[in-house]
Amino acid sequence: EAQAALSKSDLAGAVKALATLKGGAATAAQPWLKDAQLRVDAEQTIAKLSQDLAGDMAAGASGG
Repeated sequence: EAQAALSKSDLAGAVKALATLKGGAATAAQPWLKDAQLRVDAEQTIAKLSQDLAGDMAAGASGG
């Protein structure tokens, strides 16, 4: 499932799939999962900021 998500460039889906790992597999995946989650969070923040900026620019262009 994680591999399928990654092949579709769905990092959040891969993180979600790998978060269910247990035992040694979870321990081995932990560093990657931590970094991947940080990237997902950063991408979400950038998307939100871009959306806010676009809204601000549209409001400014319309005189609002």
